[in-house]
Amino acid sequence: MKIQVIAFISLFNLISVTAFAEEDGEKLYQQHCGACHGATAQGQRRIAPPIFAVKNHYMAVHDEELTFVDAINAWVANPEEERSLMKGAIRHFNLMPKIPVAEDDVTKIAEYIFSDKVAIPEAYRKHYERQHSGKPAKQYSRLLLRQFRLSPAQMDELNLSDEQLTKINELITEKEVVMQPMREEVLSFNQQLQTLDSRKANYVSEIEILADVNAKRVEQMVKASGAARAKIEAVLDDKQYEMLLVFREAFLKRLKRS
Repeated sequence: MKIQVIAFISLFNLISVTAFAEEDGEKLYQQHCGACHGATAQGQRRIAPPIFAVKNHYMAVHDEELTFVDAINAWVANPEEERSLMKGAIRHFNLMPKIPVAEDDVTKIAEYIFSDKVAIPEAYRKHYERQHSGKPAKQYSRLLLRQFRLSPAQMDELNLSDEQLTKINELITEKEVVMQPMREEVLSFNQQLQTLDSRKANYVSEIEILADVNAKRVEQMVKASGAARAKIEAVLDDKQYEMLLVFREAFLKRLKRS
């Protein structure tokens, strides 16, 4: 009984320490980062990319917490454009100034950012929806059709309910919000390649570095796209999903013939 009580106390202390650490990270983030990167910094007030975009860019290259935290620490300690993973953000917002924050505090902030508590800001989601809400319904349906790779007639055959369509549209919007910065970053890498000086001695090594980062970004895009697709297709019932597989197989056969 005594051993069980000690074990329980130890477990309680561990949970408490973890909870306080997470709370400290969130408070430190709000104190040092929230004004520029936070969800409330919108429109003309925004002077830095939203933190969820920063997280996406860094996790594309550093998908383990230890390397993620190390990368954030290195950046905050010495922000340099040459080492940036967000060239587009620098062009839009300028280079982040050096912020005087203790390394231990930066570590807690980075651990908080890495956690699942950092999500897409609701204001940003609404901003994305507003950008697309004014488009004709037929144009929006093309986004839906492209997601499933179906014709309008095939979509009719799926016989999706209004509730299903609403949920799928929400998930497609969520997917686009997450994927668009990744697509832009891949395009940015291609543009960087064009700017390299082919006569410099380190030209080949620069290409290798660029290719390595770009490959990790593409891998992250594939993972994110696959996860989003699974969530979208989970909205279908078994009969609808089996029908989708039949349509998809027919689509692949047409591709092979063409």
